[in-house]
Amino acid sequence: MPTKQQTLRVAMLAWEIGRVGSGLGAKIGGLGTIIEELPAALVKAAREENIDLDIEILSPCFAHYDKHQLTRLDVHPQVTLGGHTFPFEVYEHVFEDGQKAIYFWDHLQLHWTNANAIYPSDPWLALELYAAVGQAMAGYIAQGHFHTVHLHDYHVGLVPFYLGDEYLQEVPVHFTIHNATYQGITPLRGGGYSTLERINLPGVKLFHKYFDFFDNLNLMKACMLKVYESGGKITTVSGDLAGTWGYAAELRESHAQVWARAFQQKHAPPGEVFVHLSLRGLRSVARPLLPGELATILFKIERNSFHNLCAFVGLAKTSDPIDATIVLIASNGDRILTSDPRDLKRLMSAARKRLAIIAC
Repeated sequence: MPTKQQTLRVAMLAWEIGRVGSGLGAKIGGLGTIIEELPAALVKAAREENIDLDIEILSPCFAHYDKHQLTRLDVHPQVTLGGHTFPFEVYEHVFEDGQKAIYFWDHLQLHWTNANAIYPSDPWLALELYAAVGQAMAGYIAQGHFHTVHLHDYHVGLVPFYLGDEYLQEVPVHFTIHNATYQGITPLRGGGYSTLERINLPGVKLFHKYFDFFDNLNLMKACMLKVYESGGKITTVSGDLAGTWGYAAELRESHAQVWARAFQQKHAPPGEVFVHLSLRGLRSVARPLLPGELATILFKIERNSFHNLCAFVGLAKTSDPIDATIVLIASNGDRILTSDPRDLKRLMSAARKRLAIIAC
């Protein structure tokens, strides 16, 4: 951490950055809204700590962007996919409010994108795109003298692996989850090792330790484990301060409410419904964060207040962070209803808690 007289440089990575009206931004969901608002909130929170904050937003350069507004940088990060190495182009733009954005472009990887399509529907095309852009971002970050790297959602979750352990020992990396429903789960091709080798990662070293998810890759799980291992923080962002919607509101719903909502969404009876019946400890473990709150947390959070979800998942030998979260926030004596009690019982044992796991 720099002294109070120095500038703290932050690389903020996200697939959407908002700012749609500028011709240089994308917003498909809430991610774009947050990234548009968060930098200013972070700057404000940092100023209260007497820190001068310099944030660069890193994002793909989608094909519909007005490239006439961009300035090309003399940076050529190398990317390898399937054994083929090629350079990415890197551009920058400073918006009227002073916010700088860095864009990464490769015609083959991104020519198909438009304002309404920036996420590939095919999971393998998506994996290769996230890997390519992630390598380009890592190459840029490694040359940028940043003090902190802040990742937003699993699309950029491969970046810590491309940065490497030596870099992660020197620079803190944090990870914010915007929607845990989407985790970057990708079917294997030729096994886990060869799947990772194709995207320029050492499969033998990384697959079982980070990525393996019932014989698929899980990018969110891998990023969570790597960020925790390196000493970073993991947060969520949704809902409002009162917790009237988003993750916090969902955690307050009864089993019947959750079941009914799932039935409405699926148009069929849901297979599993998990309910946390006690709110004790909910505020400190699972409370959603808005941009200003998230900014304050990133600068003021104490190490001993961070709940080690990732290590707990590994300890219990399970791959489901949602089940793990339910058990972590449960208090002794709580009841958890599930149609598959096996994993939850294993998690309960690892947590040394006395819970009623009820099959339904």
